[in-house]
Amino acid sequence: MRYPTLGTNTPPSFVNVDMSSCSTDGDLPSFTEGMAGLMHTHNNASCNGGTPIKVPSPTDIQTFLNTLLPEAGQYAGGYDSAYSIVATSGGNYMIAYSGTNYPGSMNYNEWKSLNKSYTDAFQNLYSDKENVTQADLERVFTKFMKEEVNREGLEIYKVTANSSTKLEYNPNSPNMVTTVPCPNF
Repeated sequence: MRYPTLGTNTPPSFVNVDMSSCSTDGDLPSFTEGMAGLMHTHNNASCNGGTPIKVPSPTDIQTFLNTLLPEAGQYAGGYDSAYSIVATSGGNYMIAYSGTNYPGSMNYNEWKSLNKSYTDAFQNLYSDKENVTQADLERVFTKFMKEEVNREGLEIYKVTANSSTKLEYNPNSPNMVTTVPCPNF
């Protein structure tokens, strides 16, 4: 979703980006000016033979922080207009931001470190448990967001056709994930 320059009467527009099913990092359009929203899929089959992770990736988080948030702040007039949706067969997840101040970008070294932590966390999950559920993936991902990404105001929502629920890591809850219904859906 691309916003026009602030103060114009032009509505936001949608830009279709056709990519191959095995696209990798950096596959945004070359012109990202005004781009504050993004939706894409994580496929059921990995192109390299690995197990696909059906939650947002470190690259999804980096794209949100480095591209979508700054563009939303400049073109939409606020960071709360930015979003990134990942559609998977296990669920649909949206990254959003509730803060008023830019939480900072993610440089390559931080992304590389987060990518390793993310890969290790999910590899550990799959090696420790025979039947991994989507709830298990959500637990590992929300913990990763809270402990590794650790940006105040950065939020994750599970979105269905009829509802949206904020997911938060909480080690004291039964599955270590607390869900809060989204009042704005």
